[in-house]
Amino acid sequence: MRVKEVMAQPIVTAPEDVSVEEVARIIMDRRVACVPLTDASGRLSTMSDFAPKEEGQPATHFRSGPLFNTWLADGSAAAWFKQNKSRPARAIMSSPVVSVDEDDDVQVAINRMAGHGLYRLPVVREGRPVGMVSQRDLLRVMLGAL
Repeated sequence: MRVKEVMAQPIVTAPEDVSVEEVARIIMDRRVACVPLTDASGRLSTMSDFAPKEEGQPATHFRSGPLFNTWLADGSAAAWFKQNKSRPARAIMSSPVVSVDEDDDVQVAINRMAGHGLYRLPVVREGRPVGMVSQRDLLRVMLGAL
């Protein structure tokens, strides 16, 4: 089975020059978990992945529930956001982006997620994002195969 058969679409993206605050608003307004950023040609350039990019600097998608909960509970999330909301989002996002091609077999997506500790991957066609595939999408495939 190909990734394009299970991916969620359309994908919500933003230009790579948006601010941290703009990305946060897109995530809330569009009810998405992450926002891939694209360059001027529409190619995937960075991805919100809430994992700390630098020590003590949270980015935009936590791989660890306990880390996220601690960050919120101690109040550092609000302070960090206030201090960084006008920064370019690309400065705190993951690059290079781990992605999967729409024509890849779903096993490729499973292996990449497992190998990188990710919950979702952007799906690309010729470097441009066309969808998103999550662990939930892949679990649905695995359950259907039983």
